[in-house]
Amino acid sequence: MGVGYPASEGCSSSYPLSDYAAVGITTNAKTAEITLRNIDIHGLTTRGILGPIGGKFTVDHVRIAFNGAAGWDFDDGGNTPSGPASAVVASHLTVEWNGCNEEFPITHAVPAFSCFDQESGGYGDGIGTPDSPLNFSCDHCIFRYNTQDGFDLLHTSGSVISIRNSTSYGNMGQQWKMGAMKSVLFQNNITVNNCSRMSAPFDGSPSTYHRYLSLFCRAGGDGITFRISNGSKYIFQNNSFAGYGATSYDIACWERCDNVGIIFQNNLNIGYKNPTTGNVPGVFYLDNVQVNPFASLDHNIFFNMRICPPGISQRCSDPKIAKMPLWNGEASLDDIDFHLTPASPARGGGVAPVGISEDHDGRALLPGAGYDVGAYHFHP
Repeated sequence: MGVGYPASEGCSSSYPLSDYAAVGITTNAKTAEITLRNIDIHGLTTRGILGPIGGKFTVDHVRIAFNGAAGWDFDDGGNTPSGPASAVVASHLTVEWNGCNEEFPITHAVPAFSCFDQESGGYGDGIGTPDSPLNFSCDHCIFRYNTQDGFDLLHTSGSVISIRNSTSYGNMGQQWKMGAMKSVLFQNNITVNNCSRMSAPFDGSPSTYHRYLSLFCRAGGDGITFRISNGSKYIFQNNSFAGYGATSYDIACWERCDNVGIIFQNNLNIGYKNPTTGNVPGVFYLDNVQVNPFASLDHNIFFNMRICPPGISQRCSDPKIAKMPLWNGEASLDDIDFHLTPASPARGGGVAPVGISEDHDGRALLPGAGYDVGAYHFHP
């Protein structure tokens, strides 16, 4: 619906009624055993999907896009928690351009009629939750160009999270946010923390799509934020990351954190100077963490970042990826390519990851040549 929510040109909810709907799918804490497959949920004035859930949701090849307030919002407005057995099992889920109203009729390749953030009366999470349990697994998912956070489960705790072979970039807040979970498995993912991307023109979109936006890089512009707590397991392996936010990984203690073991291995990290401050990004920010939270911090690459963290086989040199663009404005990182070149020091620089035998492209790992660093393994 091509409206200017929440501006004055909104849809009419009194007679004569406008031809529109506020929400695509509404759920409650008893909604369970649902399969969503081959669905495009777009153009709603508020949310694509709204409400808590009570059991398993299977999501396969679903797109949630151009909804005026948010993409998939598990908060019904009353902070109603999802049921203890709630779980989303998603593959090929794309959540994009939420917080933006879709033009009607569609005349642009990127039909963002008007976008709003929290400073202009909007919201904008791609996925957001209240304080609630929610197990979530995502394989081959995409979160991009949402006017707040891309994947926001920061208010979820005690759950099991698995994110593999997925990407998040161009969101105005954090690209990934996770609460104090029972376990987090984060592997083969690509993150580009260019949180001011929507401040600039976008090929194929109306020239004024961003006229109401201002809250770029909200909450410090950190790339990946997560909470830790005693007894939890966190595995971050074979991910590729680039960005210019002040902090790349914001790690906060939830209650007690004297028995935490984060495994952080085989990750390829590239920093860009922040276009506003001129500073390169920090790597880790530890909030209220009193003891070393890492069980393993080794076999990673950190290039052009504020520090080079200590660790076994850590490298702080040019990773020699297929395309690492020079900075020339917000569109610069649109076509960054993390594939490894033959000369890349990431080749053979890693250790055996936990439970995966393929890279982000679905190509088999080649342990005979040594395990590589990053989301892509080198294939001649």
